[in-house]
Amino acid sequence: VGLKTGDREAGMYHTTKEENEILTRVSAGTPMGELLRRYWWPIGISAHLQGRPTFIRVMGEDLVLYRDFTGQPAVIGAKCSHRRANLCLGDVEKDGIRCRYHGWLYANDGRVLQTPGEPPDSKLKDSVKHPGYPAQELGGFVFVYMGPQPMPLLPRYHFLAADGERHSIVQGFGKCNWLQAVENGIDPLHAGFLHGDIWDAVSSEPETTWFEETDLGIVYKVIRLGRKPGEYNYREHHLFMPGISSGGDASV
Repeated sequence: VGLKTGDREAGMYHTTKEENEILTRVSAGTPMGELLRRYWWPIGISAHLQGRPTFIRVMGEDLVLYRDFTGQPAVIGAKCSHRRANLCLGDVEKDGIRCRYHGWLYANDGRVLQTPGEPPDSKLKDSVKHPGYPAQELGGFVFVYMGPQPMPLLPRYHFLAADGERHSIVQGFGKCNWLQAVENGIDPLHAGFLHGDIWDAVSSEPETTWFEETDLGIVYKVIRLGRKPGEYNYREHHLFMPGISSGGDASV
């Protein structure tokens, strides 16, 4: 997008308003929205998804997350295609979820199965295209894929799929753009000032910092003074595109 290598190296490049619009708009049909929809996104915690449907909003789309009678997670558009009633108030049945307003029944992939009140030979249900997206579970999370087919495999990252038990659940809601959250995760400087009071291994300002591209994204590497004389702390923090952040450190 017009970035010159010399400007990057000199730290002189500033994102333009037009570039910012491209990078931050994620609704369907936008360049970044279409790119991000080609990844699997975590949108729920398996243990929390029980009997009732749950309202979620992913990249500007209002969706309902529920578990069908077989125990499989499903994600479809939250507003009924008939009169826009909220399907989060609907009833989960054997074949999908039924709207509480006029009884339209939706399959897990968004297909309309029944339209009560229509004549027996009505083809109305076949003309409706309701949003429906594949959902899978891994590592205690529910993931959704909202992009074109064929869909990619859900990545079996080590921290999700490795043997052993995981009991830690951290859930929060950031009222910010997706890119701001990613930028925070790959920012090596803030860790000492913001988290240093409870994470003393990174409490000092970095002495040396550099970034490297990886097959899956980018990694920052930081060397800090350690907690003891002559000790140094080395930290790596990876960004797995488009938004998974994972890191660790060691003192030597």
